[in-house]
Parts: sequence; C-alpha cells; structure tokens
Amino acid sequence: MKRKFLLVLFTAVTAICCAIGLAGCVSTGDDTNSNNEEQLWTTEAVYARAQELGYSGTLEEFIETVSGNDGADGVGVSNIYIDENGQLIVTLSDGRRVDCGNVRGEQGPQGVSITGAEIDDDGNLILELSEGEPINCGKVAGNDGKQGEDGPEGRGVLQAYIDKEGQLIIVYTDGSSQNTGAVIGESGQDGVGIQSIFINDNGELVVTLTNSTELNLGAVVGKNGTDGDSVCSADINESGELVLTFVSGKTLTVGNVMGADGLSVTTAKIDEQGHLILTFSDNHSLDCGSVSGKDGVGIESIYFNEKAELIIELSDGNEVNCGKIPVCTHSYSEWQTVLEPTCTSVGYETRTCAICGNVEYNFIGKTGHVFGEWNDLINTCTEHWQARICEVCGDSQLKELTPDGHVFVNGVCIICGEIDADSVDISYLQQYNGTYGYEFLGTLDNGEALQELYEKIDNEVKKFHVNTSADLSSDGVLTEIDFSYLGLSADMALSVWKTYKDDNPLYYWLSNTVQCSDTSITLLVDSDYLKGEARKYYNQLIEDSVEEYASLLYKGANSYDTALAYHDAILMAVDYSYDENNQAEDSAWAHNVVGVFSEQGAVCEGYARTYQLLLNYSGIENLFVTGDSNGEEHAWNLVKMDDGNWYWCDLTWDDTFVGGLNTNWKWGVSYNYFMVNDTQNTLIAGGGWDYGEEIAFLQNHTYDTSANSGIDFLYDLPERNKQTYTSDSISLFDDIEADSMTLQVVGYNTLELHAITGEGHFDIPSTVEYAGRTFTIISVGSGNNDMTYNGNITSVTIPESVIFIWDHAFREYALENIYVDEANAKFTSVDGVLFTKSLYTLIQYPSANTRTEYVIPDDTHILAYWSFDQCAYLSKLTIGKNVDTVWYANWGGGYRDEDTDDWFGGNIVNGGIESLCNSLVGDKQIIIHPENTSYQSDEFAIYNYGKTAILYVYNKEITTYHIPNTITYLDTTSSSSDVFGGCSKLESFTVDSDHPTFKACDGVLYNNTLTEILSVPVALKGKITIPEGITAIGAEDHVGVVFDSRAITEVVLPQSLKLIGGSAFSNCSSLTSITIPDGVTYIGSSAFSGCSALTAINIPDGVTFIGNYAFSGCSALTSIDIPYGVTKISNSMLSDCSAIRNITLPDSLISIGEDAFKGCSSLEDIVIPNSVISIGSNAFYKCIALKYNEYDNACYLGNEINPYMVLVKVKDSEITACVVNESTKIICGGSNDADNGFNSCRFLESITIPDGIINVGENAFYGCNSLKYNEYDNAYYLGNEDNPYLVLVKAKDTSITNCIINENTKVISGIAFDGCNLLEEIQLPDGIISIGTAAFRSCKSLVNIIIPESVISVGEWAFFDCSQLVVYYKGTSEQWSGIFIISDINSSNEYLLNAEKYYYSESEPAELGNFWHFAEDGITIVIW
Repeated sequence: MKRKFLLVLFTAVTAICCAIGLAGCVSTGDDTNSNNEEQLWTTEAVYARAQELGYSGTLEEFIETVSGNDGADGVGVSNIYIDENGQLIVTLSDGRRVDCGNVRGEQGPQGVSITGAEIDDDGNLILELSEGEPINCGKVAGNDGKQGEDGPEGRGVLQAYIDKEGQLIIVYTDGSSQNTGAVIGESGQDGVGIQSIFINDNGELVVTLTNSTELNLGAVVGKNGTDGDSVCSADINESGELVLTFVSGKTLTVGNVMGADGLSVTTAKIDEQGHLILTFSDNHSLDCGSVSGKDGVGIESIYFNEKAELIIELSDGNEVNCGKIPVCTHSYSEWQTVLEPTCTSVGYETRTCAICGNVEYNFIGKTGHVFGEWNDLINTCTEHWQARICEVCGDSQLKELTPDGHVFVNGVCIICGEIDADSVDISYLQQYNGTYGYEFLGTLDNGEALQELYEKIDNEVKKFHVNTSADLSSDGVLTEIDFSYLGLSADMALSVWKTYKDDNPLYYWLSNTVQCSDTSITLLVDSDYLKGEARKYYNQLIEDSVEEYASLLYKGANSYDTALAYHDAILMAVDYSYDENNQAEDSAWAHNVVGVFSEQGAVCEGYARTYQLLLNYSGIENLFVTGDSNGEEHAWNLVKMDDGNWYWCDLTWDDTFVGGLNTNWKWGVSYNYFMVNDTQNTLIAGGGWDYGEEIAFLQNHTYDTSANSGIDFLYDLPERNKQTYTSDSISLFDDIEADSMTLQVVGYNTLELHAITGEGHFDIPSTVEYAGRTFTIISVGSGNNDMTYNGNITSVTIPESVIFIWDHAFREYALENIYVDEANAKFTSVDGVLFTKSLYTLIQYPSANTRTEYVIPDDTHILAYWSFDQCAYLSKLTIGKNVDTVWYANWGGGYRDEDTDDWFGGNIVNGGIESLCNSLVGDKQIIIHPENTSYQSDEFAIYNYGKTAILYVYNKEITTYHIPNTITYLDTTSSSSDVFGGCSKLESFTVDSDHPTFKACDGVLYNNTLTEILSVPVALKGKITIPEGITAIGAEDHVGVVFDSRAITEVVLPQSLKLIGGSAFSNCSSLTSITIPDGVTYIGSSAFSGCSALTAINIPDGVTFIGNYAFSGCSALTSIDIPYGVTKISNSMLSDCSAIRNITLPDSLISIGEDAFKGCSSLEDIVIPNSVISIGSNAFYKCIALKYNEYDNACYLGNEINPYMVLVKVKDSEITACVVNESTKIICGGSNDADNGFNSCRFLESITIPDGIINVGENAFYGCNSLKYNEYDNAYYLGNEDNPYLVLVKAKDTSITNCIINENTKVISGIAFDGCNLLEEIQLPDGIISIGTAAFRSCKSLVNIIIPESVISVGEWAFFDCSQLVVYYKGTSEQWSGIFIISDINSSNEYLLNAEKYYYSESEPAELGNFWHFAEDGITIVIW
C-alpha cells in the first residue's frame, strides 16, 4: 500500500506543477535559492491531488509518511522561486533543477504595480506584483449554494479601498481583510495601475491596467447562492471614483483612485449648526465652519482647485478660498495584532487615531518554514525519493536522488526480485502449470482486459517465486496490482485471481485469501513462506520430487498409465491429514503441494493440486475442480485422456474407506474415483466385494459454477465422456498369465497374485516381465475367492515387494511352511508361520505343518480370520498371554501390526473361538496362558476373563454341564450358533439353586424366573415338552439357536407361551410337526428356518407378526394357512419351501414382502386378497409351477373377483407393446436379473397402464431401453391416453435439485428418486396413492416433503438415509396412523417414522402444536 501511495504522491506533485504552468527542461542544480521556503505547495493541496489520482489513505496517513515515520523512497520538489531574470526555477529533492522559463512581465523603473492576477482552483485571488512576491488575497469566489439555502462558502468582497499609502485593502464578507499592497506609484508616471474593474457576463472579475493589459481573474459571483454576498459589478465613475456593486444590491464608492496622493473627499454634509463637515478617504473628517449665511446665502458648490485649496462657491456668486485643508495630527493607539503571520503568508496589525478614528495597517512578514530531516519515501533499485515536512505548518518538500540500482545474484535481484531477462529464463515454470483458465478468459467480451490482469498477476508471482533472497513482513503482502484502467469490477478481478490460482499449482506459497478493492488487488503470501530461505528449500524439494515421480514412468507411457502412476504414487506417499481435534488439517502445507512432496499428508486441495502439477509436468491436460461432496467443500481433478475425452479423478476419496467393504482399499489405494464419467458407479470394487447398490460420481460431487459459488464467473468445464474409459493397452483389473501364475493388474505396474501352479516349494517373484514392461507383485490373494493352488505346493516364499495379503490367502491345506523374505517390511515368518512384521497379528498357520502342539508367541495379540483351519496334525494350541482378539478379518483394510486405537480396517467375525477349536484334531485342546487377561479356560470350555460369560464349550464329549455361579450370560458371538453347538452327547444342564441368572429343569436351561427357555441339550431326542409358565422361547432379537438338536421330532409348547423368538427352532431338521398355542402372538425371524422335515404347522389366529425367513427352507412343508390379523408376509418368509402347494392368505393382509415365496417351485395356486396394496421385489420369483391368468402379453395373479389384480411378469421379454388389464392394481418389480414386471423387455416401446393402479415395484421397467416415456419437469412418466402422467417411474437424472410432480400422478414407483442426493424438498400432489420401495432412498439432502392425505402405503426403504427429513402431512395425526408404512427391524424407514411431522389444519387450531397450513402459491408453510 505504501509503495503505491508514494508513487501517487510524486505524480500528484508533478500534476500540480503542470497545472500552474510549471514546465521546462531538467537540469542539475541545488536548492539553496533564498526563495526556496516561499515556493511550497501545502500538504493539503498535494493530498487533494493525490486523492484525485487514486490515493485512498487518510490525510493523517499522508502526513505521517512525508514526516518520515514510514516513508522509504520519495523524490519531490524541494524549492520553487523566480530568479533575477524572471525565470521560474523548480528544484527537486535529489538536487536536479527545472527551469520553467520567464514568468515576469515588464515593469516601470519606479512604480510598483500589479503585473498579473488569477483566481486559483480554490477561489483565492492571487496578485502578481511588479516587485516582490505574489499576494494571496484569499477566497473571492463564492461557492454554489444549494437550492438558495445558506451559501456557507459564498465568501465575497464586502469592501475595497485604497489607503493613504496607496495600498489596496479588500475586506471580505466573513470579516477578514487583505492588504494587497501598493497599487499607486509614487509619481504615477511610469507605474502600471488599474484603469478599470468590472464583472463580465460570465461573472468573472476583469481588471484593466493602465498599460491596456486586461486581467481575467475568474469567477467571483457565487452560483445560485442567496446568502453568500459577493461583488456583482465594479467600475470607475466620471470623477475617477471606484464604485463596487454587491449581489445584495448595495454599492460602495471607494473614492478617487487616480489622485496624485490618493487622498479624496468621500462625503460632505452640513450639520445642524450649519457647519460643513468633510470626510476624507483616509477616514478623518474636517469641520469647515459655518457655511450658511445669515442672509440666506447658500453654497452653490464645493471643490478643490489645482492648488489643492478648498473653494466654496456661494449662491450669490461669491466664492470662499478655504486654503489647504489641515491634516489631522493623529494620536494613535498601540499596535494590535489582527492576523498572525504563518510560514507562507503575512500577518498584519492595526492602530487607530483617537482624534479622527483613522486606522493604520502594518503588515508582518512571513515566518518561513522549519523543516525536519529528509526521509526516504521510495528507495528501490530503480528510484529514490526523499521528503521533509515543515514542523510548523506541515507543508512538504520532495527531492529525487540517484537510485542504487539492482544487485543481481543468479539473475535475480536480491533486493527487489527483478529478473535479469538477459541471464535468467523463467519460462520453465510454465511446465508445472496450466493455461485452460487463461484461454477461457480470452473468450469473454472483455477478455483482453481479463487476460492482462492475469498476466500482471503471473509476472509478479513468477518474480517472487524465483527470488528466494527476499523476506516479507508479517502482513504477508506481496504486491498491489492496479486494475483501475482496465475497466474491471472487483468481482471480475477476484474471478481472474481464482482462475489464476486454479491454473497454477506450483505457487504453493500464494495464499488462498486475497485483498481486493474496486481498483486494485493485493496478493498475499502464506505466513509459513515469508522467509526466502524456506521458499528456497521448498522450491528445490518440489523440483526434486517431480523428477522422482516422473522417473516412475516407463518409457513411452501413455496418458492413462501416467495418470495411474501419479495417482498411486501420491496415495502411497501420504494419508489424509487430520489435526489434533480430528478435523481436516488447516495448515497451508496440507492444502498445497508441499504436504505431498514432504510426505506430511494432505487434504483434498493438496491431493488435487499435486496431481494437477504432476500431470501438467507430463503434458497431460487437466483441471483443478472445486465444489462440494456430501455437503462439504471439496476439490478434485478433471483429466483429459488419450482418447480425447475428459474423466473425473478424486484422489481424496480413493485414499479413504468409502461407505462399506471397499476391497480396493487394501494398501491405501482405491480406484472407485479414477477416470470415471458423470454417471459411472463409484461403488464398484474391482476384484473385491459387490456393494449391491450404485452411486454415480455426480450423485455425491457438485462442482462449482458461477451460479452456486458466488464467483462473478468461472470457466465452463469440458463435457465428460458418456462412456466408461477403455484402453487398448493393459489397464486396471486386467488378468495376465506369467511364470506359472495368474495375476491381476491392481495399480500402476503392480500386480496381485491370484493363483500359482507347481510342485513342492514355490518362490513368488518380486517382479514379472510382461508386454515389455516390468510389473511388481504387491498383493497376494483376492477379495472374491481364496488363493488358488494348482498341483502340490507344500511351501511358498513371500518376496520383499508384497505389502498386502488378503484374508486366508494362504488357507491351502497342503502348505507345510510359509516363508517371508527378510527384507520384507510388512511381514515375517517364524517357524513357518506367517505374521505381521512385529508378530502382532498371526496371519496363517500352515494347515499341513507336522507339529502337534503350538504355542502362540507372547508378542501376538490378534489371530486372523481362518488363521487356523483344518490343521492336519495340530491337536493342542496354547493361546499366548497377550492374545485378545480371535478371528479378525481385514476385509481389505490390512492387518494390524501395532496397538493403536485409530485402526479402522476389518472387524471380528463371530464364531472365532468355535472355529479355532474346530481347526484342531484329536483332543482339540485349547490352553490359555495363565497371564492372559482376555480369556480363561477349564477342561470343558473357554470363558471371558473373570468367567462371567461362556464363549464356547470345546469338550464335545461332555454329557452334562454344570454352569458356574459366575456366569451371567451365554456369549453367542464366539460361536456360529450356540455355545454348546456340536456337543452331541450333552443330555442335561445343571445349575446351583442359588444361581442369580439361570435355572435347570429336566436338563433344559431356563432363566431364573422360569419364563424363558434358553438352551436345550443337543442329545435330547424325540419328543420334548416345555412346562407351563414359560412365556418366551428366546427373544424377539435373539440370534442364537435355542433348540440346537437335529434329533428332536416333536415339541409340545405350553399354553402360557406368548413369543417364539428368532432362530428358536432353526435347523431342527428332524422336527416333523409342532402345535403353536393360541396365546402366541409373535413368531420371530428364522424361528423355524431349515426345519426340513416339518410337514405341517398350525398358526393360531392370535398371531399378528411373523418375521423374515420364519419358515424359509422348510422343504417338506406342503401347506400353510396364515391367520387373519397378520398384515404382512415378511421378506423371504416362505422362500425355498419347495414342496408347498397351498398357501392361504388372510383378508387382513396388506403387504407381501420381497422374496416372500421365492423358490416355492411346487406352488401352483395362490389367492391374492383385495386388501393387498403392496408386493415386494421377486415375491414370486422361481415359482415355476404357479398358474397365472393371462391378458395381452402379461401374466397375472388375483382372486375370483379380480383375477388380474397383480401383474407379475410378461409372457415374453421380446414384446414391443402391452396393454395392462383395466382391473390391475399392482405391477410387480424385482432385481435387475429377475423375471418380474417388465424387467429387461428391451424392445418394449409402449405400455398402457389403467387408472386403477396403486403400486409399481422397483425395477419394474428396468432394461426397457426402447420404452417411450412421457416427460414432465425432471421426471419420466407412464400412463394411458387420458392420463399420461399416472405413474412417475424415475427422475431424469440423479443430480436434480428439484422436481415438480404432475398433478395427475397417482403412483410414485419404486426407486423413482433413489440416489437423488441433491434433492432438497418435494411436494406430492393430492391424489398420490403410494410411495414405492426405496422411492427416495439416499436422498440425503431431502428436508421438506409434503405428503397428501390420499397416500395409503409407503414401501420399504422409501426414505432410507433421509436423515434430515421433515414431513408436512395434509391430514390429521389419526389419518397418518392409518398409512401402511412398511418398516421392521431390517427395513430402515425409521427416518420417516421418527421425522418431525406437522399435521394439516385449515385455520389456526385452538391448541397450538405440530400443525401447519399450505398456501396454494407454492410450498408456503404456516406453522402453529
């Protein structure tokens, strides 16, 4: 800021000098002329001019600078004077002198007179005299009054007269006066005087001199002001008297101004005594005595003759010679100072005659300036200016000195950073940066101006980048760039700056904040990089790192492999950076390229800028993109591939665990967001797990535009390819065969080993040569399948290069030993057993190792998933003293090798203790180290530490088991089903009578109140009778098995029973029949699943709920009657009941769940009650014997009244048209590959849906690529001729932010808005009947929804993940309760059920609460 100010200051001084006519050539001189202190410009005048030129500081800041407090380099005017030849000389502060030429007119030898006059810009009257210095007479031009009110600045001349000494005195309307000096020469012979004074038609004061010179003094008449009095005309009358006329109408006769001595009579009158009283121009008066004759003779005239004698001519013809009029002897008072002198103007004092009242004036000379020391204002390599200021009045002087010049070191000035173009080439910097934004600016209307500002920024930035000798002050200001002359607004300048930042990732030190005014933009440097030494270090670090990264590329690498190489290298080098509060790191290094290249870490901006720089360096066009992701600010890249198309790359999200089991995360690198288009699914884990859902890139990424960012303009991003990227060369997830191995490309020049073939020992190589390239094996195993071993491989060696091993990659039953190269940094082998490097995790014990006993090392804490499996010889295993976790699966997250709380890979798999025991042979002894604090054991079982829970009974030979009093619960997580699973000889439980938790009756284990049965011994056979009093078998959410016996054929349940819990009789494969008591109301999930011998079952009328999979796999069951009262057939409730022929559904039924009858291959007939309003996906899938009712091209189910109630599927997927029966209410849906609805009817072009339709399943029209939809706003519809918008099938795009649903729509189809995560609010029109399955799933931004009272059903998962939901229901709370909302423990409609709700009221209700009113002009909501 100061630098700009000083330049403006010098410009202002120069401009002011030019304005007053100071011009000439520069010559060398000094400032010793005696007039130097009188030829100054006031600081206020210089400041005013500086403001005109753009200076924005205050007057105080201006004065502070020229006083020397902060100035550095200024050169200004030190002296202005007129020399003896009339030449105006300006001396500069650096000693140079400017001769401005002659400015003095001719003058008489004796007389002192006015030689020139002007009114300056401030309205001051300036008189140039024939001798002496010019006089500033003060302000004589009145300012413009506003609307005739108060002319506050309208100061004008009140009085003007010439005193006895011939000096012109001007008195102003504000009471001040000015002595302009003598205007009458001593003899009046040769001096030039005033001939006439008048005001012309323009209101300008014109003075005509006696030498015929005419001076125009400028405007002296105030414009429009009514109160500011000033001269409006002036002339000399016939008597030589000066007469002034004022705007107020008054006149003033000054007196004779042409007399020899300047004395004249101003008034003459006869007083009451008849005396003649004369008043003279010097203000004294004379009593001439009586002039009234007694005889009535009067005065005819009075005049002075040529001898200056007073002659009185009487009326009778006589005259009286009064002689010369005597002059008052005067008795003056002491001099009184009226105006103090200043440095640049005179003061004056007065005294008054006590006799005649005459006033004399005495002028006091100027005091002269008292200057301080010279101080630097500007002192740069190219200019040096100094200033000093008067300590009395504040006026300043400037002078210019010779600058020191540049000091170049390695082509860069160490003082100012200027680059020596002759010795330094900085064009190399451009290889790290892009030009897309710069080129875009050139396409705009004012492109040249925008690009010029961009270039100015670039010039300053490049100079600073290479100047590592310069340190900046703590304010971080690099430079201020003026753009006032470019015609750009501040918003435009900011947009140029952002464009520059987005183009240029190299300049890590350039702050993300900037200061911008309407005329200039100030670039800032981050505080971490103010020191040149620091920048020198980081500059070199970047150059070295870029070369190192580029060296990874194979010769001739295409754009895909180059982008892949940099992607992998960055993600392998760093992790996402968090601060101590677990928030995104805010330090500058995390947001620029330094974080990656120094391997400190990065946040999204750091990832994206580093990737951008590396791609730029390799000549791959790409863009740095900003926006938001899932509602948070984010940055990523857009890259142009060698196919000419653009693709998204988000390195941040490829370095994080995204939404589930991401198997590409295995070594911190994922490819879900690498080279994808707008709609490509980002939840595809190549070589890993299938997520079962899709999220397109633009579903969770929103890039900035001018509209959504507030930036004045942003360049438009190039259009992305609509197809997925394909490469002619080797690319990700390609399989290759080499050296008896099957491998998969899993990164840049990296492979994952999936299969080996050989005999005996196999050395896995570190590298493989393929297609002229060298690939490195970094991973072993697969997320989909176990490692394949072909032949008889008995041992393997893992090379140094392997950094990741999948779960059970070495679960090969022929392996005797597993070895690891000692140089491997991740893994090691001890006695043929595979561990992580520190032994923290035991990964794999080779199954064919011949040891019979094994002790787990004390350093080991974790036993990996399937780390022991089918051990051929091992019968005794000792758990080491520090083992605390059993059956840990990494799921692609890697194995833990240290004790840390922030580990976020994998999880513990249930059943670990059981599987560990079962992996052994023979006696299967599990010994717990006595110092272990996680587990305990005895000869029967394994317990937790403290023996409060039974984890697993490993002694399968026991016939009875006594439960210790310390046991409070049975831990079903440590076994796959039941802690007593596999105890085939167990006949009874025993419990002490005082046990606080359990009781045993007839060998069966109960809770201590005998209301719940907990476990039935496996060895019990035949018929079992449960005693009265028991109300529950298991619990609603119980996941273990109560009756873990495959020998029980019949169970008699007590009448007291109310609840059959989850998995209660699961897999009781010998159970043939069971009678459920009338008191039972609840049958839990999987209660009878896998009861393959069960041929019949009665379900009492009191049952109202039957859980998912309740009878799944009851393959002998031939019929079942579902009682009235059940409203839903739960998901998979009767799936795979392959023998069932008859199913009776009650009229109370409302919903049939997904997969409800899937695989019921013998089912021939089923009646669908009219009460059903919803049918889930694949409900009748693979019911191959089912008899359908046919109409047109489709197959239907229904009842006697309406045989076409449900359209299940089409007859032929090759159909081109279909008219749905007019009685149809439901169209089924299903998974993408299932035979449901119109799924995969790729030739179907038209369909007619009747008005009576109430529900359409998900994916009902999946793969109907030829189907012609009706469009309205942002959605596609199907219907009929009368109502083409009957069914809303799907949104046009998942990136929509709003959708107006057609007013005639009745059904929202399943998955209609699934994944529209930018959708914020929606209004369902009156008449909507149903909201389909997953209709608004994952609409994470959805807040407000208006639901009409016409809605009768809401499908499963309809509002899953809509965590912000607020519901405005156009009905009452009672009506809301009547909506059938499908939601149980697995359906995840909790966000709808738990949402804040407002119920409709036409007017303000008497009791305020959750009520609202809907205004018809849009979603206008009034809440009471």
